[in-house]
Amino acid sequence: MIFSQSELPEDGLNLTRVNDNDVPALVENLEQGMIMLEGARNNILSEIYFSVKAIVFFTQPEKDYQVLSFTGDMMQTLIFINGKKDNSHVFIIDKLIHEAAHTYLFLINLHEEMVLNSREKIYASPLRSDKRDMFGIYHSTFVIQRLIFSFGNILIHSSNLTEPDHCAIRDLVNMYYQKLDQGYEVTKNTENYQSWLRT
Repeated sequence: MIFSQSELPEDGLNLTRVNDNDVPALVENLEQGMIMLEGARNNILSEIYFSVKAIVFFTQPEKDYQVLSFTGDMMQTLIFINGKKDNSHVFIIDKLIHEAAHTYLFLINLHEEMVLNSREKIYASPLRSDKRDMFGIYHSTFVIQRLIFSFGNILIHSSNLTEPDHCAIRDLVNMYYQKLDQGYEVTKNTENYQSWLRT
């Protein structure tokens, strides 16, 4: 998730680091999720090792605006994952793949602007209920593609998946395919999407 200032509550986000007692289980589930990715026989895991150098698990009051995970272009290689909302390995690896895809694009963006659109014009977003500028739409669509690719390969190649894991991942893939179509519809329109590739 990428935030713009207008999307945040007026008093900001009230985030705290998870309790130290919760960290071992979170790390264990993170490692279990990475083993699943390793068995998927694709290069996503090496991409994650390259683009993510630190993970912070956080919690927040239930009454607050809920955040599942986030990163930003000013936090290169650092990602944050909600460690209280759902500490399962499928949830954690979903958020790791998601935020790692953002950091990957941020790293490219350090050297080459990929989206030249004005931030003023906004479009329907595939991952959010609010409208986003083209930078956000491009990021979302790329993230969804990475999630489908990763989880799809886990379903095909990972031999140790439990039935609940298989069902949870299959449901995620089906959901992400629907969202990919939404993002692609916006970005495929050359009048909408402007980049150095099209100049």
